[in-house]
Amino acid sequence: MRSIILLTLIIIVVVAGTLYYVYQSSTQGKTSTPIQTTPLTSSPAGSTSSTTPLTTTTALPTTTPSTTTTTERVGGEIIVDAAPIAKPILEKVASVFENQTGVKVLVSYEASGNIYTKIKEGVPIDVVIFASEDWGVKALNNGLVYSTPTTGLGYQLVLIYVRNTVPYNITCVDDLAKYDVRIGIPNPQAAPAGAEALKIINQSPNGDQAMSKIVVAKDIAELITWYKLGSVDVIFVWNTFNSTLANLTKTMIYPWRCGYNTSVYFSPVYVSKTSKNVELAKKFVEFLSSDYVKNVERQQGFFATKEEAESFIRSTSA
Repeated sequence: MRSIILLTLIIIVVVAGTLYYVYQSSTQGKTSTPIQTTPLTSSPAGSTSSTTPLTTTTALPTTTPSTTTTTERVGGEIIVDAAPIAKPILEKVASVFENQTGVKVLVSYEASGNIYTKIKEGVPIDVVIFASEDWGVKALNNGLVYSTPTTGLGYQLVLIYVRNTVPYNITCVDDLAKYDVRIGIPNPQAAPAGAEALKIINQSPNGDQAMSKIVVAKDIAELITWYKLGSVDVIFVWNTFNSTLANLTKTMIYPWRCGYNTSVYFSPVYVSKTSKNVELAKKFVEFLSSDYVKNVERQQGFFATKEEAESFIRSTSA
């Protein structure tokens, strides 16, 4: 009997011990969960307090000011109609203006006479750039453009280029009448360089003989092609072709060295009265008068001001 009681007590103790062990294990498992998860929960919280503000702070300067600047720049677009002589400059600077202001610049190129006719007929154009001052004066006098703001673009001089295949010693305008040469000029009714060529030739005492040797190209582009092909021996074109034609040219003549009056030409820039974006057009004209654009003009072989061109004439007159 005693042995049965003793055995029963042993079984109770074993069962109780087992249950206690299971309970402790279960309890430890439950308490370990918060210990496992609390660091994971607090780590993002800590990370949020230290990195989220930094992320937000970093994002705002890189996105908000950019968006704000774009909005402040307004955007929009302007239409620019320009003489081809302005193309080397506009191709370099128009995109800079676009980046600075958000204003799209739509440029087309054609003869000054066509530009004048368009604005006279009321075609919407914001900025016009003529090939020469006389077209600008004509447009201004007829009330087709605003008087301000305005600027001059690409100051230049007409030079005489003698091809390296010419066997004669041609050093001045007067020599053109002495030899069997073909003299090329661009159409004087459309190209200021052509009109200037005639003015120079007419100053020569042998001008009539030189005139008989002239062939007229429809524009400067065609004239340059003729010169490269050897179809003409001598051409009258802008100083900006100096480097382009250097390998084909034997002699480059400065007309003023022969004692002939030479004009400084430039492309006048105006806001058209047919503009639908007058304020944006004014900004573009003002941009074209900036020091940045003047430096680009020099890089492209132009003079940036009339004074620079006149200084060049004086320095090369001797």
